[in-house]
Amino acid sequence: MWLSSTRLARRAAANLFGVGAIFWTAGKAARFTAIGFEFSGPIIAGAIAGHYLDLYLHTDPWMTFTLFITGVILGFYRLIRELQLVQRTMRE
Repeated sequence: MWLSSTRLARRAAANLFGVGAIFWTAGKAARFTAIGFEFSGPIIAGAIAGHYLDLYLHTDPWMTFTLFITGVILGFYRLIRELQLVQRTMRE
């Protein structure tokens, strides 16, 4: 039975990287890029919002620190949720 070049390349990659190798498509790459932005977005937004609140309220490091830590927690929460979703879709 003849294999198409795509199937042959996938088999070669599976042999090279082990069974179940991930084949990158534009959709998967975009999804992982979005996960990166969803992780870093709350951290950056919290730091910026905290800085301007510190300037307004004259509470210099406290609002920046508090909102930065809140952003880190939210970022990790979103990261874990999205990776669970990716893992669930990879199983199917």
